[in-house]
Amino acid sequence: MKLDPVYEPGCRYGSDADRAKETCSDFQDAAQDYVADLAPEMVLTTASKTVSRPDAMLRSPGEQEILVDNYAQMIQPLLDAGSRVIAMRDTPRYSYSIPECVDSTRTTSPTAMVRWAMP
Repeated sequence: MKLDPVYEPGCRYGSDADRAKETCSDFQDAAQDYVADLAPEMVLTTASKTVSRPDAMLRSPGEQEILVDNYAQMIQPLLDAGSRVIAMRDTPRYSYSIPECVDSTRTTSPTAMVRWAMP
């Protein structure tokens, strides 16, 4: 299996909102053409969008997660061409540092969910 990553930081595939940035607009057009020309068996995309802070209604970042705008319309040509599309969720946002949390529990909690390989 061959992997061809097509990625631009901060640019979500299909997002009209991200097209406001010229680099994102250019990237999305080029990515759409490139992937169509590849005619891949499978395409992995980030399908949702998260935020980093609670909003005015105190909803957590996870509660604010939404589907990328225009996502369904952008993947339809891929589906029509026979590609399987895997819709992955955006990176979760936490109000605390995950590495610090893991580090603080690895020596104090023998029942921690994370298993560490110690030399």
